[in-house]
Amino acid sequence: MAAYTSTQTGNFNDAATWGGGGWPNGAGDTYTVSAGHKVTVTADHSGVALGASAVYGILTFWRALDTALEHSGTITVYSGGELRMGNGVDPVDSSHTAKLIWSGSDGGTLITINDGGKLVTNGAAAWNMQSETWASCYTTLQAQAASGQPDISVPAAFAAALQASGDKLLIQGTTSNNQCEHVEVSSISGGTITLTGNLSYTHASGAYVCLLSRNVIIRGTDGSHRFKIDNNTTTTTDVSCKLTFFENVYQLEGSMYTQTWQCDAPGKPVEVFIAHKYP
Repeated sequence: MAAYTSTQTGNFNDAATWGGGGWPNGAGDTYTVSAGHKVTVTADHSGVALGASAVYGILTFWRALDTALEHSGTITVYSGGELRMGNGVDPVDSSHTAKLIWSGSDGGTLITINDGGKLVTNGAAAWNMQSETWASCYTTLQAQAASGQPDISVPAAFAAALQASGDKLLIQGTTSNNQCEHVEVSSISGGTITLTGNLSYTHASGAYVCLLSRNVIIRGTDGSHRFKIDNNTTTTTDVSCKLTFFENVYQLEGSMYTQTWQCDAPGKPVEVFIAHKYP
């Protein structure tokens, strides 16, 4: 493993950005984005887990390309620094995705935002049907969906706005928040959505169905690699997450619960978390 410090503004995968001696692309490599520098992720670098790194300048994900970084060590954003995955002026383009992936220990901290640091994420309002209006992101079941059933019934207009396959949905639990169910779309016919697997729980007619898919994604690799975000900022606007999907979450510390839609009850580990518009 090697340690890199930016010597100029540039692309993440350009050795010149890091002084000409290579760039962070080996397991456990660490990096420091120096104050006054803007380092841009322009490619998908998932599959190689980077170590604990520091951001004093700006670490940003290019909005017009598919991009990703994977970490097994914490990214600490210091005062004056910013971790940016799209913003209100330039959200990540609807035809592309930006991903930050945690593959470290279960419950480890992926991001720490120190006071004066910033975390800014902004997906595309045109990604499927998303906007900053909640009505565009959810609907209700048109009929009971029984345990073991391979499909659900929703309004045809909602189904028509989904992708043919691959979109992720969350169905409200009938008797308990713990029976919220995360499902994936296999195919669509009218208002009938066939899933990639059978339902584990029964969901009543009228239960909420929320579209989880976003093109800005912060996630653990699986349920055994859940992550935390530690928000130590004292200025509310320093953390701004919009149209962003958080998956395999262990804990979101600080005030990260505000104005979100989540499966589990407040105070419990949050497996799936959507920052629709925060703050």
